[in-house]
Amino acid sequence: MGLTENRIAENCELSELNLDDKTIGILKERVVNNRLLCEIIKHPDFWKFMSDTEIYVDSLASMQINNLNSFRGYIQSIR
Repeated sequence: MGLTENRIAENCELSELNLDDKTIGILKERVVNNRLLCEIIKHPDFWKFMSDTEIYVDSLASMQINNLNSFRGYIQSIR
């Protein structure tokens, strides 16, 4: 009759989770539904979602770098 749904009582160092301070604050303040977040992480397709998200973010970063390089080249050409 505990206050948690955890069946395995395992204490781990918070640093082992590699969460930044802002994320820890969000989880502690319950800004998001932590139970829903747990269900999303446990979903079988979560890793596909993460992979797709990483590809999307990396692509955006690459485009920004290419844009900055193009802009830099343009600036150098008009000097």
